[in-house]
Amino acid sequence: MADIGDKFRKERLSKGYTLEAIEEETKIRKHYLDSIENEEFENLPPKVYAVGFVKRYAKFLDLDPQEMAEEFLQIAYDNTPNEEVLAQISKPNEEKPISYFSKINYKNILAGLIFLFIAIFLGNILVGYFLDKGFGERTEQPPQVVDPRDPVEKEKEITDVEEEATVSLLIEASERCWLEIVVDGEQKFSGVLNIGEEIFYEGEEEIFIHAGNAGGINLTLNGEKLEPIGESWQPEKLTFTAD
Repeated sequence: MADIGDKFRKERLSKGYTLEAIEEETKIRKHYLDSIENEEFENLPPKVYAVGFVKRYAKFLDLDPQEMAEEFLQIAYDNTPNEEVLAQISKPNEEKPISYFSKINYKNILAGLIFLFIAIFLGNILVGYFLDKGFGERTEQPPQVVDPRDPVEKEKEITDVEEEATVSLLIEASERCWLEIVVDGEQKFSGVLNIGEEIFYEGEEEIFIHAGNAGGINLTLNGEKLEPIGESWQPEKLTFTAD
C-alpha cells in the first residue's frame, strides 16, 4: 500500500494541479500541503486542525475524506485520536438544527415595513412635484441619418476598428491542465481545463497565462498556432503582448 503522502501527490499530479493552485482553491497553506505529501507531520498544526486539512485536501482531489483521515491518524499519531478528532471524522457536516421561526427578527421586519412606507410616500410627492414643473415631459430627437459616403464617418469606422483588441489567444487542452488567465491586468479564468475543452480571450495590451501542465495545452496566438511551450506536467508562465 502506498504511503499517504504518495497517494496525495500522485492524485494531484494526475489531475494537473500545482501546490499553488490547490492552496488558492482550498485556502490550505502550501507549507502544510507539502508537509502532508512529504509526511513531515511534525510541521503540521495541532491534531484537530491537521485532520481537517487532510480531509479538505482529500475532498478536493475526489478521494475519500474519512478513509484518508483515518489512515493519516494511524500513520501520524499511531492511531490514537482523541474524542474531538473522532467526532470530526464521523460527523464532518453535522450541525444543530435551527428552527426557521427562531431566526426571524420581527423588529427588523417592522422597521423595514415602516421605511418602505415612508419611501413610497415621499416618492409619490417628489414625482408629482417634478411633473408639475414640467420635468416629466420627454422630448424625442429624430434619429440621426448619416450619409454612408460621408468621409468623416468612414474615418470614424476605421478608427473604431483600429481600437479593437490587438492580441488574441486560443487555448486548447490535449491533457488535463490547471490554468490562470489574466487579460489586461484583470483575472479572467482560474481553474481546470479538461481534455478537448478550449477557451478564447482577446486583450488590448497583454494576455498572461500560468499553466500547471505546459505540455498539455496548444496555443494559437492571433490566428497563428504556436510551438509547445513546455513538457508534460511542467508549470509555465507566459505573457503575450500587443507588440
